[in-house]
Amino acid sequence: MTVSGQLQVETFACGIGSCYTFGPTFRAENSHTSRHLAEFWMIEPEIAFADLQDDMNCAQDYVQFCCKFLLDNVLDDLEFISK
Repeated sequence: MTVSGQLQVETFACGIGSCYTFGPTFRAENSHTSRHLAEFWMIEPEIAFADLQDDMNCAQDYVQFCCKFLLDNVLDDLEFISK
């Protein structure tokens, strides 16, 4: 169980096709590990009438965008943390 904006965005996606939310997410389930995140920030894309290939294309485009952004804007930081 999580608390996020996904339920509202599913309705918007039916009207406008593609949209997303980006914000904090809170999980309520119990966990017995220190690696379990109870609160984190998440992007949740919603694509109306999409199939699995559409979902995979969206995910691939997003990862490619993030990698390009990092290489174009914070390459010095990436080189520093790789040492």
